[in-house]
Amino acid sequence: MFLFFFVLLISGSSGLKRSFTFDVSRTVVYVGGRTLIVNVVNGDVRGPVLRVNRGDTLSVKVTNHLPDHGISVHFHGFKMHKSKLYDGVVGLTQCAITPGESYVYEFVVNESPGTYWWHSHNAMFPVGHDFIKGPLIVYPEGKDLSQANSTSYVFEDEVILLYSDLYHNYMAYDHPLAMGGLNDPPGKDMEGFSAGATGWAGGLVNARGGNEETVDLEEGEYTFRVVNGGGIYAYFLSIDNHELKVVGMDGSDVQEFLTDIIQIYPGERFDFRVELQSTAPRNFVIRAETPAVDRNQGVSTWLRVKPTTIAAFDSSKPIETPHNLTRDRILNCHWVDRPSNCHPITQVKAVDELPPLLNDTAYHVTDFLYQFVPQYGHFFSMDGGTFKQSILPTYAMLRSDFKEKEHLHPNAQVLKLNLNVTVTMIIRSVTAFPHPMHLHGHKFEVVEIATRTEPCPDGRCNLLDMETGIKTRENSTARGPLKDTVTVPSGGAAVIRFNTDNPGVWFLHCHLDQHMEDGQGFIIDEGGYRETAYPADYPSCDYKGKLQMLQESDCDCYEDMSLPERIRLKSSYKCTRPHLCRHKATPVSQVSGLVPLLPLLQLAIALMLATTHHHTCY
Repeated sequence: MFLFFFVLLISGSSGLKRSFTFDVSRTVVYVGGRTLIVNVVNGDVRGPVLRVNRGDTLSVKVTNHLPDHGISVHFHGFKMHKSKLYDGVVGLTQCAITPGESYVYEFVVNESPGTYWWHSHNAMFPVGHDFIKGPLIVYPEGKDLSQANSTSYVFEDEVILLYSDLYHNYMAYDHPLAMGGLNDPPGKDMEGFSAGATGWAGGLVNARGGNEETVDLEEGEYTFRVVNGGGIYAYFLSIDNHELKVVGMDGSDVQEFLTDIIQIYPGERFDFRVELQSTAPRNFVIRAETPAVDRNQGVSTWLRVKPTTIAAFDSSKPIETPHNLTRDRILNCHWVDRPSNCHPITQVKAVDELPPLLNDTAYHVTDFLYQFVPQYGHFFSMDGGTFKQSILPTYAMLRSDFKEKEHLHPNAQVLKLNLNVTVTMIIRSVTAFPHPMHLHGHKFEVVEIATRTEPCPDGRCNLLDMETGIKTRENSTARGPLKDTVTVPSGGAAVIRFNTDNPGVWFLHCHLDQHMEDGQGFIIDEGGYRETAYPADYPSCDYKGKLQMLQESDCDCYEDMSLPERIRLKSSYKCTRPHLCRHKATPVSQVSGLVPLLPLLQLAIALMLATTHHHTCY
């Protein structure tokens, strides 16, 4: 389908108006060797590339042609300063665009030049079946983009690689099977933990299977812009026989950092330069391998290189030289032993001047945990408070008529921050699995990546001790590179810092789709700001006759005293999902026949722990 796109010079503006039309629909396609029912933009599984200059006005008209689901679009990594209504989080900055309706996201792009992406942000579409996503590239003011094609992932000396997960079935089907041990479990990572939230089924690059996508380039130096647009797996990215010169992370320039491999988690972006030289046509492999070192899993893409003086590329299969995780340099690595080839992102230095440290400061400790099946869910605690299974409102919190008592769920996790404060935030994890955490509305410094100090024998780690496990103190002046998505290691912590200079309501959440949907996130209410004026097409929050409202629950979680104290859900925790609140209205002994099955479930969990060091699903 033709992608509608035009450029208009705006009077009095420093840039151009670049307009796109997104028609979102559901279709049947053959992708990655499988026939799937998928959600797409403009009839294509490969989402259009939005290329804009800083100072341009970006206008995206989104029309929902889906039969049964509301949608929104989030511009991942954009701070949306002065454009808060267009952040695209249903329940915070807008309500869903209902079937048959349209909404125009239009704002001036004030972001730093770099690699971003756009994607849907309303509940969870089936992982591997949601193709409402695509790259978003910001250039310096005034760059000539007249020859850029929104359907092409190559432009001048740049190559975009957008990775995604691919699954046969909907995750609503596959995930319970994985939790019950009824399908293939994930492999093990370098530390013996689970390499993914569920078993690997497949992956795509630029919405194509690895063997379907070939990158053809003439000799020279190129910039690769890499996005992990998946919802489950991280990738070890490398190019056979080539050194990667990292020059950007999450839309921010960094001082050149040399590496062989980049580990990239969902939501993250890395830009690197590669020198391609060849006296004759040669072929290489671009590797994106999952962390499962005990299995051969990943997406391989051919990179065909030739001199400018030779007309044809070589069509023969590349001679493969796989990377070596025990020897090759790895960036964004956070293994406990931290061998000499394992480099955390804190070793990367920013190019631009970092935000100033303000006189007023705040220090917050946020902890999250995963609850084992059958009481599956994710929970956050703020500054030592109650663990809550977070949930977003069903009414846009940014609206001036938002009423907390009426619209905010009683168990919603909200962190209220004053304006003009430098916030240091520690995000600790008790789960034996890495989690990529994304913050809307800000770029933050990554001050520290702390790894666990104890083993996690039963799948749940101890929280890092604030005195002995984490170096950063409340008055620390240590600096770090800028990002908007940071990975919290298994049983470890990430320390981030940002200034509260963007009043609004923002979401901090895990970028693994299932985890966000299960409650792994919280709301930041920055300065108590609310919008009083809305565009004419701003989506209505009255879904009556348009969408079925999602079922909500509110309860003290059920504490199963038959489970070991260390891993059981506590009655002091607050649950928000129906399957965790059945006991509120039903005698515990009758909760879906669950209790009689607990011994069998516990036995299954014990067997899984014995073979994989911890439970395989988070």
